[in-house]
Amino acid sequence: MALEPSDEHPVRLQIWERYATGKYTLASLARALNAEGHTIRGRPFTKFTLHEILRRDLDVKFGGLPREVYERVQSILASRKGKMIGKRRHRYLFADMARCAECGERMIGRAFWRPGASEPVLQVKHPDRGCKHGIRNESMLRERIGEWLDGWRLPGDVRARIARYLRRKAPADPDAARRRRVEVAIEQLRKQHQWGALTDQDFLTEHATLAQTLAELAPPTVPAPPSTEALKMADRIGSVWRKVSDERRREFLFEWFSEIRIAADGALTMVPRSVYAPIVYAAVSNVVGPVGCAGFEPATLRM
Repeated sequence: MALEPSDEHPVRLQIWERYATGKYTLASLARALNAEGHTIRGRPFTKFTLHEILRRDLDVKFGGLPREVYERVQSILASRKGKMIGKRRHRYLFADMARCAECGERMIGRAFWRPGASEPVLQVKHPDRGCKHGIRNESMLRERIGEWLDGWRLPGDVRARIARYLRRKAPADPDAARRRRVEVAIEQLRKQHQWGALTDQDFLTEHATLAQTLAELAPPTVPAPPSTEALKMADRIGSVWRKVSDERRREFLFEWFSEIRIAADGALTMVPRSVYAPIVYAAVSNVVGPVGCAGFEPATLRM
């Protein structure tokens, strides 16, 4: 949620502004937000979830939060450091992102202790609503997704193919026909001048008029292709996935994918975000589809 603007982004900025006044504690701000009907990924706010938001500077980098508000909040948090905030005992990699493929419910984290074990087994489980089916081991999910990422291979002409795909996906250009007519007229004018049918002065006068007409038309809207950095990341993501911490893996998953659907038979369906979908499908199938992302079948792997 903190990596990009979302439906909850205005609420998140409101949290920063309200806590910066110094009038709220984390607990009182959580109660106020819940009373107003706000949620975080569909759940009520708690002291801990507010602290998770306010301790990081991602909203400064990505969300338009003024630096002075961020600094003021950090000062308030530091002055109240001795007070109990609460602590999450376990950090889950897939909780809040995993969904049940059958009923759509968001799955939650659970720590399962084996007899005599020094560390718990971290799992994601179905909440007590919906179809209520499914518990998955997080380490198994992490390994299977790592194997899937190992198989990513980008074709050599990926940038050109993604650019063509994005042009096809771009909204209709209302001035396309007129722009094309003006461009043809400019080309014909150049040929006439080259053949000697126009004097230099007539050519310059008419060319200036056509160029002005072309400049007044709105430029066609063509989405920019993915950055070189994103393509480099995709081409070696399997090896990177195995070397980094779960925190970095979680950041990658939340930035590149909107959700992971887990079916009762163990099938995993990865649903990429629209900005990264062309890269994901190119890496998985070496084919950038002829239609928008909604026309693709999601990338699927089975456990």
